[in-house]
Amino acid sequence: MLLQSLDVFFDTSTLSDSSIWETYIREVADSDITPVHNWAHYTGQWSADAPRNERTDLYMKTIAALDSCDVAIFDITVPSMRIGHEITIALNRKIPVLVLLNKQKRKPDSLFLQVIPSSHLYIKNYSDAFDLLMQIRLFLRKYSEGVRKRLDVALDSDLHEYVSREAKRKGITQTEMMHRILKQ
Repeated sequence: MLLQSLDVFFDTSTLSDSSIWETYIREVADSDITPVHNWAHYTGQWSADAPRNERTDLYMKTIAALDSCDVAIFDITVPSMRIGHEITIALNRKIPVLVLLNKQKRKPDSLFLQVIPSSHLYIKNYSDAFDLLMQIRLFLRKYSEGVRKRLDVALDSDLHEYVSREAKRKGITQTEMMHRILKQ
């Protein structure tokens, strides 16, 4: 499968079936995607008896990885507050999120996520490794064409006023106005 370069955040509960990770690794090996979060490394480091500063450092690295990704993929077959927190952060940052659920191990209709109104949230069920791989491929294909990178820009007050005024005058959003300015 040929994909444009895509930075992907993947995470699952530390109690999840490791075959999920192995399926994801096969997908990464067969495409041009870059994992920005090493879930396997995470499970080895996180423990209740780890010093607080190590857990804080790991949390900060996880959030930084989320900030740098194009898309995020989560398996929620095994419920996890940590994963729920990461999904919330990704959705708040308008990162496309694929949530996977093994329907043989958990009922899809029990998901709180189903009521979240977000055009960036995709909830998919799978029944085996092949089905899981297909869900991942379909999601990645959707976002690999024309990958867009997010860029946060701080404007001084004069430039912000100019962008706001011109966007209003032209009847466009401030984001579209910034696109026009940057294309000049």
